[in-house]
Amino acid sequence: MNIICRTYGGATVFRPDTTWERYSRDFYPPDMVSEISLSVCLFTQVTRPGKCIGEKFAPRYFSEVHYGVLLYPENLVGNSPEGFAEALTLDHTSCLTLPSESGYSSFMLKVDGKEVFTHCGNARQIIGKGLVEATGTTLLRNGDILAVEISRRIPVHRRESGNTRIEGITPEGVSLDFNIVVE
Repeated sequence: MNIICRTYGGATVFRPDTTWERYSRDFYPPDMVSEISLSVCLFTQVTRPGKCIGEKFAPRYFSEVHYGVLLYPENLVGNSPEGFAEALTLDHTSCLTLPSESGYSSFMLKVDGKEVFTHCGNARQIIGKGLVEATGTTLLRNGDILAVEISRRIPVHRRESGNTRIEGITPEGVSLDFNIVVE
Protein backbone atom coordinates (compact mmCIF):
# COMPACT_ATOMS: atom_id res chain seq x y z
CA MET A 1 0.00 0.00 0.00
CA ASN A 2 1.30 3.43 -0.96
CA ILE A 3 0.13 6.93 -0.20
CA ILE A 4 -0.07 8.71 -3.52
CA CYS A 5 -0.04 12.45 -2.99
CA ARG A 6 -0.95 15.24 -5.38
CA THR A 7 0.92 18.21 -4.00
CA TYR A 8 -0.57 21.69 -3.90
CA GLY A 9 1.85 22.56 -6.71
CA GLY A 10 0.46 19.77 -8.92
CA ALA A 11 3.16 17.08 -8.66
CA THR A 12 2.45 13.42 -7.95
CA VAL A 13 4.69 12.02 -5.19
CA PHE A 14 4.65 8.92 -3.05
CA ARG A 15 4.86 8.46 0.71
CA PRO A 16 5.54 4.96 2.06
CA ASP A 17 3.00 3.28 4.32
CA THR A 18 5.35 3.80 7.30
CA THR A 19 4.40 7.49 7.16
CA TRP A 20 0.71 6.70 7.75
CA GLU A 21 -0.48 7.80 11.19
CA ARG A 22 -4.05 6.57 11.32
CA TYR A 23 -4.79 7.03 15.04
CA SER A 24 -4.00 10.75 15.60
CA ARG A 25 -1.17 9.95 18.02
CA ASP A 26 1.37 12.53 19.15
CA PHE A 27 4.32 13.07 16.81
CA TYR A 28 7.87 13.01 18.20
CA PRO A 29 10.17 14.47 15.54
CA PRO A 30 13.73 13.13 15.42
CA ASP A 31 16.46 15.46 16.69
CA MET A 32 17.50 16.37 13.14
CA VAL A 33 14.09 18.01 12.53
CA SER A 34 13.95 21.62 13.69
CA GLU A 35 11.01 23.03 11.70
CA ILE A 36 7.72 21.44 10.67
CA SER A 37 5.07 22.66 8.28
CA LEU A 38 1.87 20.93 7.26
CA SER A 39 -0.43 20.82 4.32
CA VAL A 40 -4.15 20.13 4.66
CA CYS A 41 -5.34 17.41 2.31
CA LEU A 42 -8.35 15.45 1.25
CA PHE A 43 -7.82 11.70 1.16
CA THR A 44 -9.58 8.50 0.21
CA GLN A 45 -8.85 4.82 -0.14
CA VAL A 46 -8.64 3.51 -3.68
CA THR A 47 -11.26 0.78 -4.20
CA ARG A 48 -10.00 -0.69 -7.49
CA PRO A 49 -6.85 -0.49 -9.59
CA GLY A 50 -6.58 1.90 -12.48
CA LYS A 51 -4.35 3.97 -14.74
CA CYS A 52 -5.21 6.86 -17.07
CA ILE A 53 -8.69 7.11 -15.57
CA GLY A 54 -11.07 9.56 -17.24
CA GLU A 55 -12.84 12.22 -15.19
CA LYS A 56 -16.25 10.70 -15.93
CA PHE A 57 -15.17 7.37 -14.39
CA ALA A 58 -13.13 8.67 -11.42
CA PRO A 59 -15.89 8.26 -8.76
CA ARG A 60 -15.87 4.50 -9.40
CA TYR A 61 -12.31 4.23 -8.04
CA PHE A 62 -12.59 5.69 -4.53
CA SER A 63 -14.67 5.53 -1.38
CA GLU A 64 -15.50 8.20 1.24
CA VAL A 65 -13.43 11.38 1.28
CA HIS A 66 -11.89 12.68 4.51
CA TYR A 67 -9.63 15.51 5.67
CA GLY A 68 -6.10 15.00 6.95
CA VAL A 69 -2.73 16.70 7.24
CA LEU A 70 0.68 15.91 5.80
CA LEU A 71 3.67 16.97 7.90
CA TYR A 72 6.86 18.23 6.26
CA PRO A 73 10.20 18.58 8.09
CA GLU A 74 11.10 21.88 6.43
CA ASN A 75 14.79 21.83 7.30
CA LEU A 76 15.10 18.50 5.42
CA VAL A 77 13.16 19.73 2.40
CA GLY A 78 15.84 22.29 1.57
CA ASN A 79 16.47 23.16 -2.03
CA SER A 80 17.48 19.74 -3.29
CA PRO A 81 15.40 16.89 -4.71
CA GLU A 82 17.11 14.51 -2.28
CA GLY A 83 16.01 16.62 0.69
CA PHE A 84 12.39 16.64 -0.47
CA ALA A 85 12.50 12.87 -1.06
CA GLU A 86 13.93 12.32 2.43
CA ALA A 87 11.24 14.54 3.95
CA LEU A 88 8.49 12.43 2.35
CA THR A 89 9.72 9.24 4.04
CA LEU A 90 9.80 10.39 7.68
CA ASP A 91 7.68 7.98 9.73
CA HIS A 92 4.23 9.04 11.03
CA THR A 93 4.01 12.24 8.95
CA SER A 94 0.85 11.38 6.98
CA CYS A 95 -1.89 12.07 9.54
CA LEU A 96 -4.83 10.45 7.77
CA THR A 97 -7.35 9.26 10.34
CA LEU A 98 -10.13 7.10 8.93
CA PRO A 99 -13.24 7.95 10.99
CA SER A 100 -16.17 5.63 11.49
CA GLU A 101 -18.60 8.25 10.14
CA SER A 102 -19.08 9.18 6.51
CA GLY A 103 -17.07 11.92 4.82
CA TYR A 104 -17.16 15.46 6.14
CA SER A 105 -18.54 18.54 4.45
CA SER A 106 -16.13 21.10 5.95
CA PHE A 107 -12.94 21.33 7.97
CA MET A 108 -11.15 23.82 10.22
CA LEU A 109 -7.53 23.47 11.31
CA LYS A 110 -6.28 24.98 14.56
CA VAL A 111 -2.65 25.24 15.66
CA ASP A 112 -2.25 25.94 19.39
CA GLY A 113 -5.88 27.04 19.48
CA LYS A 114 -5.63 29.52 16.58
CA GLU A 115 -7.54 28.91 13.38
CA VAL A 116 -5.09 28.71 10.46
CA PHE A 117 -7.17 27.07 7.69
CA THR A 118 -10.79 26.38 6.78
CA HIS A 119 -12.29 24.55 3.84
CA CYS A 120 -15.81 23.98 2.65
CA GLY A 121 -16.13 22.67 -0.86
CA ASN A 122 -16.86 19.76 -3.12
CA ALA A 123 -14.40 17.24 -1.67
CA ARG A 124 -15.42 14.41 -4.03
CA GLN A 125 -14.84 16.62 -7.08
CA ILE A 126 -11.38 17.64 -5.82
CA ILE A 127 -10.41 14.00 -5.12
CA GLY A 128 -11.77 12.94 -8.53
CA LYS A 129 -9.65 15.54 -10.31
CA GLY A 130 -6.59 14.51 -8.27
CA LEU A 131 -7.19 10.86 -9.15
CA VAL A 132 -7.40 11.67 -12.87
CA GLU A 133 -4.16 13.67 -12.71
CA ALA A 134 -2.29 11.07 -10.63
CA THR A 135 -3.30 8.16 -12.84
CA GLY A 136 -1.96 9.95 -15.90
CA THR A 137 1.51 8.83 -14.78
CA THR A 138 1.01 6.09 -12.20
CA LEU A 139 -1.02 2.97 -11.54
CA LEU A 140 -3.24 3.09 -8.46
CA ARG A 141 -3.82 -0.21 -6.72
CA ASN A 142 -6.69 -1.40 -4.58
CA GLY A 143 -6.03 -0.27 -0.99
CA ASP A 144 -3.72 2.62 -1.86
CA ILE A 145 -4.49 5.97 -0.32
CA LEU A 146 -4.84 9.02 -2.53
CA ALA A 147 -4.17 12.35 -0.79
CA VAL A 148 -4.75 15.66 -2.56
CA GLU A 149 -3.30 18.74 -0.88
CA ILE A 150 -5.74 21.65 -0.66
CA SER A 151 -3.40 24.11 1.05
CA ARG A 152 0.13 25.33 0.69
CA ARG A 153 2.51 24.20 3.42
CA ILE A 154 1.75 26.13 6.61
CA PRO A 155 4.62 26.60 9.11
CA VAL A 156 3.38 25.22 12.44
CA HIS A 157 6.33 24.22 14.62
CA ARG A 158 9.87 25.22 15.56
CA ARG A 159 11.79 22.97 17.96
CA GLU A 160 12.87 25.86 20.18
CA SER A 161 9.22 26.91 20.68
CA GLY A 162 8.30 23.69 22.53
CA ASN A 163 5.26 21.51 21.92
CA THR A 164 2.59 22.35 19.34
CA ARG A 165 -1.04 21.19 19.34
CA ILE A 166 -2.81 20.39 16.05
CA GLU A 167 -6.61 20.08 15.90
CA GLY A 168 -8.78 19.32 12.89
CA ILE A 169 -12.44 20.08 13.48
CA THR A 170 -15.39 19.03 11.34
CA PRO A 171 -19.13 19.64 11.84
CA GLU A 172 -19.30 16.17 13.39
CA GLY A 173 -16.55 16.89 15.96
CA VAL A 174 -12.78 16.64 16.24
CA SER A 175 -11.24 14.46 13.52
CA LEU A 176 -7.55 15.15 14.27
CA ASP A 177 -6.05 15.96 17.65
CA PHE A 178 -2.37 15.46 18.32
CA ASN A 179 0.72 17.22 19.60
CA ILE A 180 4.13 17.71 18.06
CA VAL A 181 6.22 16.89 21.11
CA VAL A 182 9.86 17.83 21.68
CA GLU A 183 11.57 16.52 24.81
